[in-house]
Amino acid sequence: MYNCQGISSITKRDFYRLFHRAWHTAFTKSNIEAGFEATGLSPLDAEVVLKRFKSKEVERPSSSESTTSVLSASNWRKIERLLRQVVEDVHNSRSRQLSQTIHTIAIQKQLLQHENERLREALINEKKRRQRGKPLLLKAPQEYNSSAVF
Repeated sequence: MYNCQGISSITKRDFYRLFHRAWHTAFTKSNIEAGFEATGLSPLDAEVVLKRFKSKEVERPSSSESTTSVLSASNWRKIERLLRQVVEDVHNSRSRQLSQTIHTIAIQKQLLQHENERLREALINEKKRRQRGKPLLLKAPQEYNSSAVF
């Protein structure tokens, strides 16, 4: 339902196919062991959880490391830094408006890309669902020798 954004429904026939694939993907020995290891349960290690709460200094790459001429919309922070380098008065209302516009467009682009991917998946799932299987024969064919008929 998440992938199709409510456009197509899930029938009983679809549920088992989706559930079966999700079950076998999620419940593997390596996934279960990784879960226990990530929480520090097996092998027992309380430091695993405590490390997440300790503050760390993260080294950030410099803005000069960008080698591409076009920045992607997901790198709006780099775009913001570039704008601040180019614009003389960053606190000017027009430069702030430009910055907010760039940020808004970047977010809208990412949301639309995500929605587009999900809609494509929904169309693929709908096409698969509409494919008909072989019809069930209600009468036995001529060469059928048994007396059992569904």
